[in-house]
Amino acid sequence: MRIPTSDLTESVTVTRKTGDSAYGPVYGDTDDVKCALEWGFRKVTNTNGEEVIASAVGFFRDDTTLKPGDEIIHKTRRYRVIDVQPIMDRKTVHHQEVYLQSMGEA
Repeated sequence: MRIPTSDLTESVTVTRKTGDSAYGPVYGDTDDVKCALEWGFRKVTNTNGEEVIASAVGFFRDDTTLKPGDEIIHKTRRYRVIDVQPIMDRKTVHHQEVYLQSMGEA
């Protein structure tokens, strides 16, 4: 069973990281995606093993492709994906919890 569409009340723009260059991250395609957002600060571990502070958690459908380094814009703020955790419902993925670090104004 998937997260109900009626629970996905926010619209965000997702920009996927495609790699790195000498000048920093390289981003590719963008998609408008529905999700639910929960605000609050949490300490999480990033892909480098460092503890960082997430300022929000996004709840996305199981078929949304996100990975650490991708960027999300919600209204006027930009966030970077720190971590993505699939949440299981018995044997299938119910939804994904995506931990977001605020990067300032978009």
